[in-house]
Amino acid sequence: MNKHHPLDEAFREQLQGLTVETPTHLWAQIEQKRNRRHRLAVWLGQHKPLALVGVAALAFGAAYGLWSARNPDLSAFPITPSAVVMHVEAIHDVKVAKAAVLGDEGAAAVLPSSTALLAEVSAPSSPAALQTLPAEPLSGQTTLEEALLIMPVEKAVADQAAAIAMPTAGHSATEFSPTVAPQKEAALPLLPAVYEAEGPGKKLGLFAIEPKCAEFGNGFWSFHLDLIASPDLAFNELQARDANYEDYAKSRQDTESRLYAFSSGLRLSVVGDNGLAFRTGVNYSQVTEKFTYFNGFEEDIRIETIRDNQGNIIGTDTIVVIGERYKVTRNVYEMVDIPFLLGYEFRGQRLNVSVNAGVYLNLMFRQRGDFLSPQDLTPVSFDSSDPEAFPAFKRQAGLGYYGSFGLAYKLRPGLSLLVEPHFKIFPKSVTQENYALMQRPMSAGVFLGVRKQL
Repeated sequence: MNKHHPLDEAFREQLQGLTVETPTHLWAQIEQKRNRRHRLAVWLGQHKPLALVGVAALAFGAAYGLWSARNPDLSAFPITPSAVVMHVEAIHDVKVAKAAVLGDEGAAAVLPSSTALLAEVSAPSSPAALQTLPAEPLSGQTTLEEALLIMPVEKAVADQAAAIAMPTAGHSATEFSPTVAPQKEAALPLLPAVYEAEGPGKKLGLFAIEPKCAEFGNGFWSFHLDLIASPDLAFNELQARDANYEDYAKSRQDTESRLYAFSSGLRLSVVGDNGLAFRTGVNYSQVTEKFTYFNGFEEDIRIETIRDNQGNIIGTDTIVVIGERYKVTRNVYEMVDIPFLLGYEFRGQRLNVSVNAGVYLNLMFRQRGDFLSPQDLTPVSFDSSDPEAFPAFKRQAGLGYYGSFGLAYKLRPGLSLLVEPHFKIFPKSVTQENYALMQRPMSAGVFLGVRKQL
């Protein structure tokens, strides 16, 4: 029978019941890996192009659906003479077809031609002449199609006869002037907008003498594509979750400083003729900071050889150099957001002024760099791509608020130069709940770019 070594028994007796506390950030990493949102974020990170294309397609589909739902409807439009000619010819064709179906060849033979109808209505000289137009009353055998074609013409002819029969200033009720002078051009009597009775009488017909343009009930929408970029001024608001960590917050502020920041994006704008605008797209922003950590003093001892004029060694000299040692790291914060903005545009001849406000939906929040550990104030990595790094930040930053004031100067039709001062702030902390500090990023800048009308 094998016997255990006495040293094994000594270790067993001394280490029995010994426990080691697991670091809190390891539990946070395990919780992240088991979280559905974390798995979704990992999948989106592995398929970034597909995810961006899908989001852009959804945004464009929503904009196109909005435009289709607000398609302009015509509520009024002037009637052209050609429409009346086609109307009269259609009436004649229906009458001939009706007589042929009923077997009344004689009636079909004596029907006046469409040319005769037009000649007969071209210059009526009296109410009686208007009454002689071949407009038969609808019978019980009249089809729906014939009724729809004949009724508007019969009504217009009757209204024309009633208007001519009315007495005008300077004429008695029994007087009638057969002369109808066209005001603008010779046209059919079914266009009473172009006729006027002799003398200071009333204008005849249903329309005004000046034809009106089309009225669009739902307005006109135009599409614009903005390509923009901006130098930014970024800030990080650090706030301790507990009073015990206020010194830690100050230490982080002392060791981190701004270097530069910028943002760029591609934005689709849908603008109505009433000035209302809806904007969405994709925006990328990056903030770069410098982390500087004082790592104490370092002593450098150098021994130099002393030689004479002939090159012979005559002695040595010891030099001691004492200097400060620093650890310097560039911290980078990257974001990809989808803006949902509502704006209003004030339009001028060459310059358009807009005011915009809305939210930024964060899709990706990625970080890399170093900061001080809350446990011992030594540098630790918070690289989001490193599973062993300190898990201080969330995978998404949530919703941010955005506001801007834009100027668009027209270079040529369809192309404008865009200048847009803006600000962006994320009201909620982008750090984990178990981290000692709350961190809220904010930035301000001026977008410069071009706007192309699609």
